Amino acid sequence: MKRIFAMIVLAAAFMSACGDSETKKLVDRISSSYELDGQKVTLKGYVTIGGMEIVKDGAVRVSLVASPTQQSASAFATARVRFGQEPNCVWMPDKFKLDDVEIYDAAGAKYGTNTKFAFVGVVRYTNKDWEQKLDAAGKQDMFSDNEAFKKMREKSDKKNREAAEERRKKTGDANDYSFEFVVDEIIAE
Repeated sequence: MKRIFAMIVLAAAFMSACGDSETKKLVDRISSSYELDGQKVTLKGYVTIGGMEIVKDGAVRVSLVASPTQQSASAFATARVRFGQEPNCVWMPDKFKLDDVEIYDAAGAKYGTNTKFAFVGVVRYTNKDWEQKLDAAGKQDMFSDNEAFKKMREKSDKKNREAAEERRKKTGDANDYSFEFVVDEIIAE
C-alpha cells in the first residue's frame, strides 16, 4: 500500500513538473533560437517568488512555475511584472510570505499564488548580441587605463567565450538564449 501511494505521489509530481504542454513547447522554442525576440507570447503557469525580490523601475521579477507547490528553482521562466495593486500587477509588502503576494488580473481582480494564470507579454533576449558586446568591451572607456579593470575585463571575456564554446559543444550552437519575459496582461485561468 505504501509503495502504491509513493508511486501516485511521484507520478503527480512528475506531471505537475511538466506543466502545460503548450507552454513547455513554447519555452523550449524561446530557449533555442532568437526567432521570438520582441514577439508577444502567452505563457501559462503559477507565480512564485524566491528570496529577496526587488522592485526596480516600477516592476518586480517573479518566477513562473508549472505547479503552485514548486519553488523558484523550478521556474520555466522569469517574468517582469508591473508592481502595484492595479490591473496586470503583482504586489507584496516589504516583508512577506508567499501567501501575502497579490496578483491582479487584467480586470483588476485580486488573486493569490495558488491561481493559474495566462501571462501575455513580450520576449526580450538579454544576451542576444553577446559577441558584439565582448568585442566592444575592448574599446576605450573610462576604465581603459586601469590595469586592475583590464584584468577583470579579460577574465570576464575569457569566461564568456569559454561558456560559448561549452554551449557549442553541447548543442552545436554557441548562442546564449537567456531571456526576459515582460508581462503586459495577466488572465486568471
